[in-house]
Amino acid sequence: MENPNAISFISGVKFGSGANIRFRTKVDSLSADEASVVIATWANTKLKQFRIGVLFFEENDYTSSLIVSTEKTGPMYNGKDERHDIQIRENIPSDKAQFFAALSYIDFINGHNYRLSQKHTHGENWLKTDFKTWEDTMVWRVKDAIMYTPIYADEL
Repeated sequence: MENPNAISFISGVKFGSGANIRFRTKVDSLSADEASVVIATWANTKLKQFRIGVLFFEENDYTSSLIVSTEKTGPMYNGKDERHDIQIRENIPSDKAQFFAALSYIDFINGHNYRLSQKHTHGENWLKTDFKTWEDTMVWRVKDAIMYTPIYADEL
């Protein structure tokens, strides 16, 4: 590959009880042949098992990646009923793109349920991510690693 890029993402995790849920992964360095990936946890997390995935791709004007994050201690952290943190990224060539999105960072507060959903929609040059949780969950922060590429290369 002349212009390699990669994203890493959480494929599966198993945590022990009675502690916060904190885990992240990211690509630290990259060459045409290999990648170094950081896997981390912090504070009192009890990580029992994990799986991560790495998606490699050739970056160009129409194929790239980005990270979308909730606000730290924002609407996902406290409040009543269903809560949303909506993030919009503009000026990306998303008109005829397909997207791969997966969690790359999770930080949930102990003593509550661990519930989260995310919905991605896009238009001609924008991507919207709607992270959602419920009243019985406290999310400090979550992040999605996203890769986008044309569905059909001959439509560019």
